[in-house]
Amino acid sequence: TVAFWRYRSEIKNITVQNSINIPASVPSDKKWDVSISGKGKLMAYVTPNAGNSSYYDLYIQGDGKVYANPDSSFLFDEFRNLDSINLTNFDTSRVTDMTGMFYAAGYNSTTFTLTLGTLDTGTLFVEYS
Repeated sequence: TVAFWRYRSEIKNITVQNSINIPASVPSDKKWDVSISGKGKLMAYVTPNAGNSSYYDLYIQGDGKVYANPDSSFLFDEFRNLDSINLTNFDTSRVTDMTGMFYAAGYNSTTFTLTLGTLDTGTLFVEYS
């Protein structure tokens, strides 16, 4: 699983950005290289939420485009306390499975907002049994 998943019940906002700019104040145990290659091309970190320091904001930053994993099923599953997800810089053109991608995301929020930008579903594979 992705390192930031252990914080999923404590995350209020998720923002995907197309450049890497991690603030120097972020401690090493709150930032992660989440790239497949392990070469720092995709980073994630959490910072305390401005409105409630018991929660965090998650930033996912890429060196250029941020491509979603082909299997993005249940990617944001059980992020129940989310108030917003901003996927404007999230390229889904290679995704083949989005099953449950947003399952229960924002379930406990009264103001949940999902900003998609362009959601490319052209490569999705749907199997019926």
